[in-house]
Parts: sequence; C-alpha cells; structure tokens
Amino acid sequence: MDKGRILRIDPQDEPVWDALEGLRSSAVVTEARAYASERQARRERRRAYWASMLSFSPMRIAAAALCLAMIVVTGLWSYTPKVLELATHVGEIRTEQLADGSRVVLDTDTQIRVTFTGNTRHVRLVQGQAHFDVAHDASRPFKVAFGQGMVTAIGTSFDVTAFSNNKAVTLLGGRVMVEGPAKPSGNGDRAMLNPGQQVTLAPDGLLTPVRAVDLGSARAWQQGRIDLVDLPLSDALVQVNRYSTTKIVVQEPSLSHRRISGVFQAGDVNAVATALCVYFDLRVVRRTRESIVIAKHS
Repeated sequence: MDKGRILRIDPQDEPVWDALEGLRSSAVVTEARAYASERQARRERRRAYWASMLSFSPMRIAAAALCLAMIVVTGLWSYTPKVLELATHVGEIRTEQLADGSRVVLDTDTQIRVTFTGNTRHVRLVQGQAHFDVAHDASRPFKVAFGQGMVTAIGTSFDVTAFSNNKAVTLLGGRVMVEGPAKPSGNGDRAMLNPGQQVTLAPDGLLTPVRAVDLGSARAWQQGRIDLVDLPLSDALVQVNRYSTTKIVVQEPSLSHRRISGVFQAGDVNAVATALCVYFDLRVVRRTRESIVIAKHS
C-alpha cells in the first residue's frame, strides 16, 4: 500500500479505514494506520513546541531583549577602536613601533593618539613634532591629523609638526598628500609632496606654496641636534626652549626679527645663550633653574 497516500488520511477517520480493510489485508492497513498516527503525533508535537517558543509573554520578551542587548553591547565592545596615546617629556626623544609595523619618532614634549582598525590607520599629532616611517599597506592608507590639516600616505617617510606657531609637513621619502580643512563650498587645499619638499598650514587653513628644504637639516632633531636655518630670533628661541625646562629669555624686543643660523645640541641652553651673547653683544643678567635672561650691556 502507498504510505504516502495513507498519510493523508486522518488516523481517526474510522469509515475510511474500514473501507480500506475491504480492499487490502488487515495487517497492511493496520501498519499504515499506525504509521499515519505516528506522523500526526510528530506534527502535533512540533506545532506545540513552536507555539511555546513563539508565545510572547512579558517574561519571555524581557529575556529576549536582554539577550539582544548583551549581543549588541558585546559586538560594539569588540569593534570599538582602541586608542593608543604616546607622549614624551621635555628634553626626551623616543622611538616607538606601532601595531602595523610602522615606526614613529617622537620629538621633545610631543603627544600623539593612534587609532587602528581593520580598515583604517589614523594618528592625531596633538602637539609637538613626530617622524613617521610608514609600513606599506595599500588597503589601509596611513593618515596623520595635525591641527586642521591631514596627511595621507601608504608607505613613506615624513615629518609633521604641530606647534602653536608652525604646522607643517616635510617629506623625506615616497609621496604624501596634504590637505587643509574642508571649506563650505567643498574640499580644502591639497598639495602632493615629493622628497625634500615641505608645506605649511597657515592659520587661516590655507596651505602655503610647496618649498624645497634641506633633508639633512630636517633630520637633525632625530639625532638630538637643533639646526637653525635663517630663522627670526623669536622663532629660534621657540625651537631651542622646547628641549629644556630652563628657558632663554632675550629682553630686547628690537632683536626679535633679527635672523640667525646655527647648529646646537638639543637641551644645551647654556651654549645657545653664550652664542647669542656673542652674536648680539648681550650679557646674562639673571640665571635661575627656570630661565636664563640676557640683555644688552647697561
């Protein structure tokens, strides 16, 4: 007997089963009826199970909501980017290797925040100066934010400064794109740099024209040297004083725009003060742990 057809008959439909016994042997019909009864019982058990699972009692809804919340929170925690903060003290220059294999050299009194995900590599230079040797990864461009500007690289070597009076990018190897802040009308300024070039971000957010720089001078700070190249005295003092807790103060406003050049050991404020005294015919009028004050002879 075809069990497929028998299964469509209600096991409790006695007249139909009696009629079948007249056409087939009782043993066959009994077997088929038992088979159909078992199938119907299984269907009823499944129906009862799913009815129980889908019953929306307040307790069940609360339990489901709690499970969903735990899954969402766990997922968000797993994918929340971890921020690594690195900083140096005054007078300290330190090299660090990042998780992607890139290398960063932090200049004195410098702070950066590093955020890496599966798709992005992002660093913010909060203050100071840093050198980056970027590990090549075409799928994850390496971005460094400084002030309102942004540097984008894939595998290259460059310096970024974020001083209050000077925000600049200097390229030592490879290529980078530097962007100023976006304007209401669209994108901001952009500049592509080749090795030996530098661009500065002006206070108004515009990028200055790209200019050539001496790579030896650009690398000097990584060897603990201060290379002053034709700088106004006021800017030169900012550079020198970054490396020491003892600051040089020149009490002659008329000299602030006079330009100077020279190479000094980072942190050696005594040598700088002596050089300034000789060059400008000045003398030390007061010396403390916090400052060296120099002025003209009275």
